[in-house]
Amino acid sequence: MGGASPSYSEQAYWENRYLETKGPFEWYMGYEELAPLLRRHISRESKIMQAGVGTSMMDFEMARDGYTSILGLDFSEGAIAAMMVAHEQLPGVSYRVADCRDLVDWTSGSFDAIIDKGTLDSALCGDNATENARKMLTECFRVLMPGGLFMLITYGNPEFRLCHLLPAHLDWEVRFLAIQKKDPREEHSSLIFGDLIDPADSKAVQRANQQRENHFVYLCWKHKDAHSESKPLTAPLVDDTKAP
Repeated sequence: MGGASPSYSEQAYWENRYLETKGPFEWYMGYEELAPLLRRHISRESKIMQAGVGTSMMDFEMARDGYTSILGLDFSEGAIAAMMVAHEQLPGVSYRVADCRDLVDWTSGSFDAIIDKGTLDSALCGDNATENARKMLTECFRVLMPGGLFMLITYGNPEFRLCHLLPAHLDWEVRFLAIQKKDPREEHSSLIFGDLIDPADSKAVQRANQQRENHFVYLCWKHKDAHSESKPLTAPLVDDTKAP
């Protein structure tokens, strides 16, 4: 029998991992690959939060590309300590230990953009997956400015992510696109970004659900007239704890 799967949603797992694994690690893809998408949707003057930064180099690369205000958050003290040492002289980039499910130190509407590259995926692994996702997304919605963008980069296709992004208490407009490598045999092959898809387009969503080898980007724009606080949750979320 195989061993238990890693507890990606547990802080202890990540503290141990960062003790054992030194140096930067990039989930899914790095800034060089994602830069065309980020430049298109997030201005360099935006106040940006990267949720669950880990030891990603993306903040560093974004700052080199002209982004002026980036805050990297992670609940792993080890990860944040490593990033503060590695990038202590980097203007415009700062780091804080914080749990994205409870952003109590930030007022509503604090950020123009929030980038999540794998953190929601981790929250959906382990016990209380649906509740962890709900807390995280509710807090990200709260600290996002009206008109701001929550960008989720994930391996989760629409079948397993839209149920979390589209509940009525999150007053934002969602679009998504698929990402595929031009040559999947090459680790650093350049990417092909698909067209933006409206979740209401059931045929396009069905096609996307069949693209199992792709990654996806979900773009969630908070409505400009939205209240900073989310609407009350009036119905339970779909429980997809068995989802990939």
